[in-house]
Amino acid sequence: MVFWNVAGLGKKNADFWSFLRQYDVIGLTETWVESKGWEKLAKRLPKEYEWKCKAAKREKKKGRASGGIITGVRKDIVVEDNNFEFDGAVKNVVKIGDDKWVIWTATYVRNQNRGK
Repeated sequence: MVFWNVAGLGKKNADFWSFLRQYDVIGLTETWVESKGWEKLAKRLPKEYEWKCKAAKREKKKGRASGGIITGVRKDIVVEDNNFEFDGAVKNVVKIGDDKWVIWTATYVRNQNRGK
């Protein structure tokens, strides 16, 4: 397993993706990938994984989006559940051999009520 705050995926090179391929489960945070960019990116991701994206959100019209989580699980691993998510986290339940793993990928979520 690998978890990485990637600070954007837009300019990651082939070495980055080659490094990730040595892992069975990948959790990428702070991807800055919005829902409109996910379809285009999904076509470029390594095909030996099942990918899921929790899109980044844009707080203002200008500037980049923040947050975003992308998880990848190698296709030869049984994914029993990957439907549960909430602001800033995604859950995957995978079965490896006789073991069941619950894997959370979480990112920082700014407290909107701070100072009020």
